[in-house]
Amino acid sequence: GRGAGSRRRRGRARGRPGAAGAPGWLASGFHCGGEEMTDGWVMALAREALVTVLLVGAPVFALSMGVGLLVSLLQATTQLHEQTLAFVPKIVAVFVGFLLFGGWMLRVLVAFAGRTLAQMGGIP
Repeated sequence: GRGAGSRRRRGRARGRPGAAGAPGWLASGFHCGGEEMTDGWVMALAREALVTVLLVGAPVFALSMGVGLLVSLLQATTQLHEQTLAFVPKIVAVFVGFLLFGGWMLRVLVAFAGRTLAQMGGIP
C-alpha cells in the first residue's frame, strides 16, 4: 500500500491559481507588458532566444567550419596529419570572425535584450 507521504496532489499546483501542474511563477498569473505571462508567451520568448543565438553564432561557426574543411583538404592532399595544423587556423579564424562580426553580434544581442526587458516591464 501507499504511505501517507506518497499520495499525489491533484488539481492546482500547491494551491496557487492557474493550470494544474504549472510551475508556481507561471501559475500565479504574472503580467508582462500588460499581457498575462502565459506558456505561449514563454515559448515565443524561448523561440526568439534560440533564433537569436543561432543567428549570432552562425558567422563564426561557418568561418570555423570553412577553415576546418580547407585544412582537412590540405592535410589529405599532402598527407601531413599534424594536430596543431588543424587547431591553430581554426582558432585564428574564430578570432578574425569575432573581429569582423563582433559589432553586429553585439547589436543583435543588445536589441534582443532590449525587446525582452521592455516586454517584461509589466511584471510585478
